[in-house]
Amino acid sequence: MWAAMLGPTLLHAGGTEDTTLCMEGVECVMIYISAHWCGPCRALTPKLASAYRRQTGNVRVVFVSLDHDQAQFDEYFQTMPWHAVQYEEDRYSVINELSDLTQTPIKSIPSLLVFSPTGQLITSDGCGKFEDYLKPTAG
Repeated sequence: MWAAMLGPTLLHAGGTEDTTLCMEGVECVMIYISAHWCGPCRALTPKLASAYRRQTGNVRVVFVSLDHDQAQFDEYFQTMPWHAVQYEEDRYSVINELSDLTQTPIKSIPSLLVFSPTGQLITSDGCGKFEDYLKPTAG
């Protein structure tokens, strides 16, 4: 299911990873739709990244870029500790499929959708609730 939606491979700092293997054993999947040119996105990304780095669970975040070109994507993605849909993929079809799956159009960014491992929408308001899913190490 995830590979059909996000593409066969996901990008990460070390290269690429098979999407299906990447999603094995996750507690939930967060799809982060964002762009470097968006002020609210630039404000949220470091907070989300900090919570992601501190998490004790196995939550997967996947970035879907709305940047205008590959160079903007590359620069912005360097600030992120998670996976991304490759810029060459048809990002708009990913967003349309997410809208269809959630039965809610994605009209603004940043947008953070939280899904169960099987693709059931948990919340479309992940921007306001991401800390509920990225539990930090105690003490």
